[in-house]
Amino acid sequence: MEPETENGSAESSGASSEEAGTAVVEREPEPRFVWQTVLLLAYYAWVVYATRRPPAKHPGAFRSSTQVVHLVYQWTLWLVAYCGIRSSGLRYKDVVGKFPTRAAFWSACVDAVYIWGGHYLVARLLAKLGPFTVRHSLPPSTAFQFCLTLLVALSAGYTEEVVHRGLMMSQFRMLTRSLPAAVLLQALVFAAAHGGNQSLTEFLEHFAAALLFAYFAIRRKSLWPSIMGHAWIDVSWNVRRFLRG
Repeated sequence: MEPETENGSAESSGASSEEAGTAVVEREPEPRFVWQTVLLLAYYAWVVYATRRPPAKHPGAFRSSTQVVHLVYQWTLWLVAYCGIRSSGLRYKDVVGKFPTRAAFWSACVDAVYIWGGHYLVARLLAKLGPFTVRHSLPPSTAFQFCLTLLVALSAGYTEEVVHRGLMMSQFRMLTRSLPAAVLLQALVFAAAHGGNQSLTEFLEHFAAALLFAYFAIRRKSLWPSIMGHAWIDVSWNVRRFLRG
């Protein structure tokens, strides 16, 4: 009788373990649609509408205060996206990914080079279709102003990736049940978010950049390669402006 009792206890223990494992899987939260996504989409629609007028023919003066406003704007959108990611049931660190270790860091750097090179080639090809609209302010003229532009560029690399490849792409994937559709939709939103007065060439450039960012984010299961590539594109653009004067 004793062996039967032991077997029965073992079977009960195994069944309990299976039930516990099942319970753990069942408790895993499912992503859900959040109001922060609606808020961001409504805001971007307003941006397109508010900036639909033709751009200024002559760039305005460089203002340090404008750069500070850009920083506040970027991190406000990031905060909305952060809250949206948390409210959707996803963990922020799982969406963004862990910061690369030493070996993974160099791999992410290589990916950033590919992103920068791909964006450069696309921009050169698009330039043959039509000119890019010049609607920016004059370049910075002092070291302090230049450092401000670099800070804004680095900030944009992080915050915009969290908003678009972090929150938006995951939300669109949940809604459409299709990764390709999610990639295309987030690229459309990213391009439109740059204003309603951009030329077709600019729109296509931003759209193509969003596809590049999404590709590497999906391939590496982390936003860090696209964050680094995005920041590098923006920083190099500002460096060229500063050096050209």
